[in-house]
Amino acid sequence: MNLGQFEVNVISGGRLRLDGGAMFGVVPKPLWQKVAPTDDQNRIQMDTNLLFIQAAGKRVLVDTGLGMDLSEKERLHCCYEGPDVVTALGGLEVQPAEVDLVIFTHLHWDHAAGATTKQGDQMVPTFPNATYCVQRQEYLDALDDFGTGKGGYRREHFVPLEQRGQLQLLEGDAEVLPGVRVQVTGGHTRGHQVIHLESEGQRALYFADTMPTPAHLRPAWNMAFDLFPLDTVRVKLALANQAADENWICFFDHDPTVRAGRVVRGESGRLSVAPLTR
Repeated sequence: MNLGQFEVNVISGGRLRLDGGAMFGVVPKPLWQKVAPTDDQNRIQMDTNLLFIQAAGKRVLVDTGLGMDLSEKERLHCCYEGPDVVTALGGLEVQPAEVDLVIFTHLHWDHAAGATTKQGDQMVPTFPNATYCVQRQEYLDALDDFGTGKGGYRREHFVPLEQRGQLQLLEGDAEVLPGVRVQVTGGHTRGHQVIHLESEGQRALYFADTMPTPAHLRPAWNMAFDLFPLDTVRVKLALANQAADENWICFFDHDPTVRAGRVVRGESGRLSVAPLTR
């Protein structure tokens, strides 16, 4: 789609299945199963919806998805279906060397694994000419595996970026390019950030894991992975109300069908998501 002078594409960084209870936290299964049917192992279908943006003369990628180097065990466990980010960009006739900037919302493996690629016995940046941006707090927490237990963060996805001088650590909210702005939200992780886009009076928001699917618009519907769920509630509702008031386009990073929509307010004042169709 076009957003003012920006061209924005939603691409997949790999489809997968994850435990439904983990994705909806304290919400009872009879409620969330109405919008997210499960398989025989209680897993629901998900996607890793990435943004590829052409803005201010730059080619920008938001998050990198599941990558190309999952083990066979991991592929079976999460029912990995592909495509990887390089294949998805290839569908837009974009080569890895042509990406100028990668913005991480955070560094969990399903958002950062595509940032590096195995080359021989080393992990190297997938996008050799890109600067990779992330919050300093997120990077430090990823190094310590803060709050996730083993495996939430995987150093091979981000340490090689610093070693090769391609990692830029941000200190709070920032405009990384004209019209492309990051906002620290916390909630999901301490350094989690969302991405704001603005061009010619049109605005869009990539909610990332603050609101991974439209179903998570409901206040209590949060992921069990959220380290600070009350912060998630506060931030997502503030952003959703502003999105409704100002008619933003909103992108959802894990929904397998509704990748973009607008938050609308009904006559009762209740918020809902109206999906965008091509």
